Amino acid sequence: MENRFILFMAHLFRQKSEDRRPKLLHSVFQDIFHLRLRNSKVVLMLVLLAFFSFIFACEQPKCEYSGVYVNCGFYHFDGTTLQDTLFDSLSIFVSIDPDTAWLDKTGKQVGSVQLPLSMVNDTSMFIFSFDSLLYDTLVFFHTKELHLVSHACGFINFFEITDIESTKHNLDSIWIRKSLIEYGEEENIKIYF
Repeated sequence: MENRFILFMAHLFRQKSEDRRPKLLHSVFQDIFHLRLRNSKVVLMLVLLAFFSFIFACEQPKCEYSGVYVNCGFYHFDGTTLQDTLFDSLSIFVSIDPDTAWLDKTGKQVGSVQLPLSMVNDTSMFIFSFDSLLYDTLVFFHTKELHLVSHACGFINFFEITDIESTKHNLDSIWIRKSLIEYGEEENIKIYF
């Protein structure tokens, strides 16, 4: 087989007529194809390999990321001791729809929340309702940067918090612990009461 190929290549270079090359090339490929067809096991393996390659190539990877959120923890500092704070009731409203609670934990103890930031604006505003008596507003100022998750899952925004403003009805202060908002549950904001 190798000798035939070498002879064909030498013959091809010696040929001066262009119209004979396609016929010679066709006959060599035809001979190679017939040699491989004689061994049916090789053909069967090639067909199976092509089939399984097609099946596994079409499988889409799972998109495990549901989004990027600001992880906020609630704390109380009495001058000497820092304690986690649990609220018996908390509702959070988003500024675009202040009539519908984005998060409603009425009757449940809450010590932390995850808040989504706006992918359109550079500010995100949330209204916190504690026991339906006191309201505080938090305004996050942030920048965003687009990141490719994968070809199947698409893009997602990472954020950098530049500043936070809030009312002080029930809130005491806010500390930006980690300004980069990305995947994970690491606490970004400490909210003190």
